[in-house]
Amino acid sequence: MPILALCLSLYSVPYLLFNKSRPLLGNIKFESGNINFYKPFFLYEERDQLYFIADRFYNNRDVFDHYSKIAKKIKSSNCYIIGFDNSDNVHLEYPLWSFLKKKKDSNNLNFKIFNINVKNKSASIINEEQKNEKKCAIVDLGKDIEFIQSK
Repeated sequence: MPILALCLSLYSVPYLLFNKSRPLLGNIKFESGNINFYKPFFLYEERDQLYFIADRFYNNRDVFDHYSKIAKKIKSSNCYIIGFDNSDNVHLEYPLWSFLKKKKDSNNLNFKIFNINVKNKSASIINEEQKNEKKCAIVDLGKDIEFIQSK
């Protein structure tokens, strides 16, 4: 039994340290018969861009610019009550929350963000304030991310 545990532990080390999307030590690439080591992403990319690393690898899309443009549009429209429609669960919500609440970009951090069109069991716990709150912007996180101004 201890030998099996040791073998499994040793076998998992490359996957832990050289993970494709979030490596701890670095990236390993086999190029033209050679093994090449590269720095891990967190050493040379900004935190905001790191949210989208897995999307780049597994979905072959880079949506960082799209998310940051939407956050800038919302901030420039002086809209502080925002609805996120992510009923398809295709895109990430957290990066938009993070972009909107950045202190260096915004003087007023009193954003109210609600999920709309919730289609799972948690829809039953949405309170009346959330239902009746007039949203001045809706971000549709469907197949394509789009900003809908609704003033």
